[in-house]
Formats: sequence, structure tokens, C-alpha cells
Amino acid sequence: MPAMTPEDLHKFLAEHFPQAAHVDLRIEHLDDTTIRVRLPTKEQHLRPGGTISCASPSPPTSWARAG
Repeated sequence: MPAMTPEDLHKFLAEHFPQAAHVDLRIEHLDDTTIRVRLPTKEQHLRPGGTISCASPSPPTSWARAG
């Protein structure tokens, strides 16, 4: 059984990263060694020409590196 459930992780992110509350992260898979998180593309992510923009390579990846 994973140390955290998806619900636990959502609570952790809300507590430690409140600035990300508006981000619609979806935890698709979580176990002791792997996590898969999806960030659905929204209008706010699009640049001119319809390309996808993100402030860093991937915010969840950045969080994982910071931890």
C-alpha cells in the first residue's frame, strides 16, 4: 500500500502549495515508486498559434525535484 493515497496527496499539495489550488491536477496513478499526474490543457496554457505554454518544464516535475 502506498505511503499516501491520492486524497492524502491532494491535501498535502493544498497545504504546502496553496498557490497551485487553481491548477486542475489529476492523480492517475500512485504507488510506492511511481506517480502519474495529468494537467488537462486549458485556454490559459495556450500561446499564440495554439502551442502549449508552461512556466517550467512541468510544475509537478519541479515539485518532485524540490522534494
